[in-house]
Amino acid sequence: MDQVSSGRFAGRLVMIRLRGLEIVRETTTQALLKQGSASPDALVFMPLAVSNPGYYNGRPLVFPPRRPMFTR
Repeated sequence: MDQVSSGRFAGRLVMIRLRGLEIVRETTTQALLKQGSASPDALVFMPLAVSNPGYYNGRPLVFPPRRPMFTR
């Protein structure tokens, strides 16, 4: 993970794990460049709101989305 905007970083990560379900909420004060992967059988949903332009998998996040923003 790389911070790509200037300034002091503050963040919060809340994770809830249940059988067959994992919910993660991440809040940061700076723009980040992150990479990773979900398990092959995971369904990934995107955030409900962003305060600044954001991208997922090279595509801009638009709210409300023009089409469903999830990957499998």
